[in-house]
Amino acid sequence: MKVSTRRDTYITRIILNMLHRIKKLLMSIQLSYRLSPKFTIFLLSLLFSSLGLFAQKDKVQVLPTQTIRGEIQDLGSHQLLVGATVELWKDSVFIGTTTDEKGQYRFDKLPLGRYWMEVRFLGYETIVINEILLESGKEFIQDIWLRENPELLNPIIITAAGREVEALQKLSAHTITVEETFRFPATFNDPVRLAMSYPGVVSLNDQANGISIRGNSPNAMQWRLEGVEIVNPNHLSNAGASSDRATLNGGGVNILSAQMLGTSTLWTGAFPVEYGNALGGVMDMRLRKGNDEEHEFTAKIGLIGLTLAAEGPFSDSTDASFLINYRYSFVGLLTSMGVDFGDEEINFQDLSFNVNIPTKKAGEFSLFGMGGKSKNIFERKDSADVEYEKDLLNIRFDSKMGAIGLSHKLGIGSSFWTSSLVFSASQNEWLSDFPAAPDQIFVDGESDNFERKKLSFLTNMDRKLKGSHLKYGLGITYERTDFSSFEARFISGITLFDEHFGNLSSWIIRPYVNWRKELTSKLELQTGAGLSYYTFPKFSYFEPSFQLTYKFNEKESLSFRSSVHSQYFMPEVFAVDWEKFIKRNPGLEPIRTAHTVLSYQNYLNSKTLLTVELYNQNIFQIPLHKKNQSTYSLINFAEGTDWMGLGILGSRLEGESVMINSGIASNVGIDLSLHKFISDEFYYLISGSLYRSTYEDIDNVKHDTRFNGNYVLNLTTGKEFHKTKITKTRIFGMNLRAVLAGGMRYTPFTGLKPDPNDPNPFSRKLNDYFRSDVRFYWKWNKPKSTATLALDIQNVTNRKNEAYYYHDVVKDGIVLKEQLGLIPNLSYKIEF
Repeated sequence: MKVSTRRDTYITRIILNMLHRIKKLLMSIQLSYRLSPKFTIFLLSLLFSSLGLFAQKDKVQVLPTQTIRGEIQDLGSHQLLVGATVELWKDSVFIGTTTDEKGQYRFDKLPLGRYWMEVRFLGYETIVINEILLESGKEFIQDIWLRENPELLNPIIITAAGREVEALQKLSAHTITVEETFRFPATFNDPVRLAMSYPGVVSLNDQANGISIRGNSPNAMQWRLEGVEIVNPNHLSNAGASSDRATLNGGGVNILSAQMLGTSTLWTGAFPVEYGNALGGVMDMRLRKGNDEEHEFTAKIGLIGLTLAAEGPFSDSTDASFLINYRYSFVGLLTSMGVDFGDEEINFQDLSFNVNIPTKKAGEFSLFGMGGKSKNIFERKDSADVEYEKDLLNIRFDSKMGAIGLSHKLGIGSSFWTSSLVFSASQNEWLSDFPAAPDQIFVDGESDNFERKKLSFLTNMDRKLKGSHLKYGLGITYERTDFSSFEARFISGITLFDEHFGNLSSWIIRPYVNWRKELTSKLELQTGAGLSYYTFPKFSYFEPSFQLTYKFNEKESLSFRSSVHSQYFMPEVFAVDWEKFIKRNPGLEPIRTAHTVLSYQNYLNSKTLLTVELYNQNIFQIPLHKKNQSTYSLINFAEGTDWMGLGILGSRLEGESVMINSGIASNVGIDLSLHKFISDEFYYLISGSLYRSTYEDIDNVKHDTRFNGNYVLNLTTGKEFHKTKITKTRIFGMNLRAVLAGGMRYTPFTGLKPDPNDPNPFSRKLNDYFRSDVRFYWKWNKPKSTATLALDIQNVTNRKNEAYYYHDVVKDGIVLKEQLGLIPNLSYKIEF
């Protein structure tokens, strides 16, 4: 029987009105980007066919349902656990099952909404999983790893938020889920932008995802994909940079869309022993497997751009699956709406994939890759419209990045072997020129070209021993950096040329081992070490790690961890060839650091987690300028080209260095977070940090670092409203994020720029930073599809936070550059 109500008619009118508006949006896109009529027709066809699933009336009135499934394994050996108990509850719905002979569990035809899951197995710790959002457009697949603990009388309950779940506590780590990325405000589907809600993480500029972690430079962070090191995986790596050049670790948006990601982890200190070549943070991104039973599709269009994704099995006769995602940006639409990106034409696109191939005896193989290109172009203004120095210039920035990798997993008895091999590369080219004078032959201009390549391999073995666990492995990374910089200046009738170019290639070889032992039912020990060997320059470092955890009860624990690490902080500075292959700063060693963390965790209930961490980071072997009374330190580098024009890279005389590894720095602070996972359709994350970041110069005088903001406070909260009718369920969500942080520091200007050897460096501070973001979303679940209409507004109060100061030749003085104002992003997504 077909049901028709006034409410249905009203909603249908809303949908038709939305279709009309999006049609006009696509036509404006065609005009703005000169898209071919065929491509525009393709977009319209895709949109209308997708919305047809949403708008049409069902012939049979069926309440939408969906499936929750997965498998349960031993955390140490990854052996499948047969007979584990899995229980689900939602409101008044309660259902249970056990895993089959393949260690798999399955719940079919479940009502939609948010669920909680509890997993138990005799002799193992119990785990509770919350924030499971079940929608009709996609199955929910949740794999779980339980830790053996036969001596434990009362099972420990560990709460995890809908992510790849391991019953193992992590210190100074924040795991990020796809669902959170879609729910939190103004993330733009970028895991790092979501991580800015966590304690100790400070955004450096609204235009980019570059972050300072616990007072460290953004250059101190490392990116990893499937556990191995890669180059900067971001579009528009010059976004928000004062020099407008490429940065080492930041960018406008991550090339990997959240559609591709499983669980990503941001490590903020005292990293596990397998992580080398990092000082201040590690972002380890993990790809999720495509659905191996059902084909699923996603289409999303918004003011930022278009996203298309598909996943599913290759055939009914195999368990192999694929996942693929493509994005194309429409950022120019925001500019046409009045959003100020500095009058630049901005564009990016990317493609990523993950193919998973399980075998019966040889283990599981995955082939994955990502690639993206981006550009921003600024065209010189007419003389009558020139207001700032930038208006005189033609500027073009082009960026490309790609990665391809293969991973393998294999269970061998009570051991589990994993290996990953990834090649990644990036190229960034920046060009700028001034208008030529009448008698000028050559145009004044500058250009930079940076190419980075990394070949990374990681293999490790997890062995489950009697009463303990042993993990050992080997990491190998080959890194090559090629760069050039060219400058032409017309002075007194003569064009002067200056050129810098060079390269660095090095291997980093790092074997490591870690041993974990339950000393008693309440006390756990972890100890291990890595040996980092750098081939150029030839140095090796023993890097130990130690952790002790005391469990007061099933919900409360106190942990202490200490670890030592090293990093090629700025390859261009450590060792380069310049002009006649003259080595500069020979003998400089990588920077080293020692982390110490004391962490207290308390699950106040199954829905709320309190975490308090005290940390101390001592950094040493920092390159300083040899000159007496110099205050220069490499630890303050924020951008990839900070070294240019400062005269600190060394003499042109072979074998002479003007830098020495004698600097030290310190980051001390406290991080606090209170996280209520979503229950009763409400959640919040309150986090805060108090910290101090300092360094000493060549004369042992202590100064603030550039990143010593002293504090950051965050509030992220949201509320959902659920409504179920005969054939559809609806969710309306409201989300808010507010951040207040101390301003970054800068050195006073002396003439055209700050003096790198100023006796009072970073003595001034930008005004405190405040920003609030909101996100509203409407979800409609029908029997075979989920539609989401969302509105994100970044900086809803339109506050103009301070970014940096610079000298402007047109203004003939020091000018303050402000950060972005209000940025809206309206999007529509359908999953089916």
